[in-house]
Amino acid sequence: MDQNPSPPAIAGGSALIVLFFLTVPTFLKLFENVRSKLKPTDYEDVHKLYEDEDGAATEESQKEYSAALPKYLVLSSTIIGFLASTATAVITTVMPMTTMYLNNWLLFSSWSLLVIETVYVAADHDSRRRFDYGRLSATASIAIFAALGVRYGAILSYSDLKVYSIFVALDAVQIVAAVISCISSLSLPRRPSVFERDHTVEGQYTVSALSRYTFGWAGKMLSLVRNKKTLDLTDLPKLHFKARSAYLEGNFESKKKRDSLWKGLIIAHYPEIIFQSSYAIVQSAAQFAPQLAMYWLLKTIEGRSNGVQTAKVAWVLVLALGLSIVFASWGQAWAHFIAYARLGLPVRSELSAMIFSKATRRKDVKGVQKAKISADLHSAAATVPVEVNGSSPLNASDSSPVAAIDPARGVKGKTGTSDEENIQKTRQSTINLVGVDAKRVADFMLFYTIFPETITELAVSIIFLLNIIGWQSLLAGLAVLVVLLPVNIYVSKHYSDAQDDLMKVRDQKMVVVTEALQGIRQIKFSAEEQQWQEKIGKKRDEELKTQWKVFYLDTVLISVWILGPLMLSTVSLAVYAILQGNLTASVAFTTLTVMSNMEATLAILPETISEGLEAWVSIKRIDEYLNAAERDTYVTSGTAVSFKDVSIAWPADSQEEDPARFILRDINVRFPPQELSVISGQTGSGKSLLLAAIIGEADKQSGTIKVPKAPAMQDRYDYKANKSDWIVENATAFVAQIPWIEKCQHQGQHPLRFTVRFWPIQ
Repeated sequence: MDQNPSPPAIAGGSALIVLFFLTVPTFLKLFENVRSKLKPTDYEDVHKLYEDEDGAATEESQKEYSAALPKYLVLSSTIIGFLASTATAVITTVMPMTTMYLNNWLLFSSWSLLVIETVYVAADHDSRRRFDYGRLSATASIAIFAALGVRYGAILSYSDLKVYSIFVALDAVQIVAAVISCISSLSLPRRPSVFERDHTVEGQYTVSALSRYTFGWAGKMLSLVRNKKTLDLTDLPKLHFKARSAYLEGNFESKKKRDSLWKGLIIAHYPEIIFQSSYAIVQSAAQFAPQLAMYWLLKTIEGRSNGVQTAKVAWVLVLALGLSIVFASWGQAWAHFIAYARLGLPVRSELSAMIFSKATRRKDVKGVQKAKISADLHSAAATVPVEVNGSSPLNASDSSPVAAIDPARGVKGKTGTSDEENIQKTRQSTINLVGVDAKRVADFMLFYTIFPETITELAVSIIFLLNIIGWQSLLAGLAVLVVLLPVNIYVSKHYSDAQDDLMKVRDQKMVVVTEALQGIRQIKFSAEEQQWQEKIGKKRDEELKTQWKVFYLDTVLISVWILGPLMLSTVSLAVYAILQGNLTASVAFTTLTVMSNMEATLAILPETISEGLEAWVSIKRIDEYLNAAERDTYVTSGTAVSFKDVSIAWPADSQEEDPARFILRDINVRFPPQELSVISGQTGSGKSLLLAAIIGEADKQSGTIKVPKAPAMQDRYDYKANKSDWIVENATAFVAQIPWIEKCQHQGQHPLRFTVRFWPIQ
């Protein structure tokens, strides 16, 4: 018997400790069930349709759900492994000349705990709890498998295997049982397929752990893409609850403090940020397992020249090399997936939802009228009758100067603003915030783990290379990177500046295009097509020129990133060969592989820093937009549209007094219900401002505005509209002067029907 703890005994003890902690939740749940004595309601819930925050199962999906096969497999394999471990422990006890007595009884104890765990997993009716405990059971099976592997290797190293043949067979049975138990535990499905509004919910949190971790749950969608080629919106499944924009926006708003946006993002996602940073550090260190296995494999092969028998060790190292490559690739793929699924996409959805939500509340700022308007014009423009009859016009005399269309200055309306203000106020700016700025921030959240990965990989690489090629060779190679570092920083800075210039030029181009689209009718009436074409073309030429500069700097950066790491490997190995007088295969190939990882890390770091700077600019733009002034809800419910002692102005970000601001003062008017009222006046007299005040799109300085409250959408029943009954009582509609594009089918002279049926004129 063993007098001192051997490696197999240490492995068996470690496995038992792991099993103990993994089975603690199971024993606690069993104790809780014994105390509650399993009330009858616990059995009644089994027959109900499954439902959670993601959606609800249907009768068909509930019937299709089955975990019988994996339950039976995990239970039977665990019992077989337990019986084999029992036989091994008993034989070891009755045959004192054998070794590893302690290790066998430790493994017997581990299998005993695993049997209790799997019996509870098989008996539990809660699918989600069974799924969670199944993962614990799989982890326990891996611990037993590792302990068995250590002992199996120790047995195979003995010279006389015939004495231990029975233990080899029993250990093989236990290893197979542990593998089957692990796979079966991971094959337990989490829940039936659930549906949200008659649409199936994605299967990531429906399938088994094995399918989730190996991305098998996406196979159905990939098959659909392969067969159908193009997908409709109805073909896509619903996202799980925590990935939906409504939840993300609400969750972010609940955690966001009155502080800068970037701090709010960190506070809202700090658990995931910490997890992914930790995972990145561990995964980066694990990336060197294949290089380590390759180094020892080459060293072992080199040892054959000295007559050393290395066949068994070589095969073990080959197996270790293959497994390490597989698991390293899987870990990298999983890291990318969780970065997209848990940070990148949620952050972009949050920002997009907040931007669009802000757009519905934000003031439609028109700017401040800078033209000099006399006090007489102000008072005259604000003079309106007190009462308006059914068909009598509401007159507003006098006006501000009429704006003209000037291609050199843009389509100038009732307010004059600078180009920079137009860029910030235009609706296209909102699209840019969602399409460009939110994406930049989300992309940086995807790749921020490159910083801890870089630190970890550089540290491990330097330690690795110091032990292989020495400090002199490594220092010579790093000197090349030090020489190229200033060039890299210089080009990166100019590249970042060029990217900022490109975004500004694109914003200016979109402003010009938006102005042209909004004023296309006036442009055609004035025969200004050529001038506007030249203006748009000029902006496009500026964009292409800036884009060329960006591409040029990007090419220089890529050249530096490629040549720098290449020179690192070349110089380091050259110095090593000179100092040592030779260069073995184990040193050369391992060094090249390690430096290849270092090269990739150093190559992507400057680009990540550049993306971080771009994300910082974008997040400040979004924060400024979200902190802009919002509309006040000043419209109250009434029986008719009426103004009482009202003074209104076009929306402005600042409420400071400005003598140049156009204001309609002291309005007292009531529009008769179910009658036609007309507001007439010259351009700039305030007609659009008066209409904007009715829908709450103006700044109210004083007074009271009342508007009849329209019925809720669920109470309108638009589908029941007919010729004799199609008017919605108290409904408010606003048709702006700005043209828009409506996707619809043209029928007769009434193509714009919205949700109302089309009745041809008889």
